[in-house]
Order: sequence, then C-alpha cells, then structure tokens
Amino acid sequence: MIFVTDNVIGHTIDRKLNTGQFFKTILSLKVKSAILIS
Repeated sequence: MIFVTDNVIGHTIDRKLNTGQFFKTILSLKVKSAILIS
C-alpha cells in the first residue's frame, strides 16, 4: 500500500517536472531501501 502511494506521489512529481529521471532515481532508491529492510 505504501509502495503504491509512493508511486502515485512520484508520478505526480514526475509530471510536474516533466522528466522521468527524478522518478527513476527515487524508485531506484526505494527499491534498494526495501531490499535492505527486508
């Protein structure tokens, strides 16, 4: 649920910046964090 929410927020920010680089970076960091936590 949290991951889905982060995706929605990230997508909104991504559209505001009109670039996918920021979202990809955040998503990459979240995936790495999730792996470390689990």
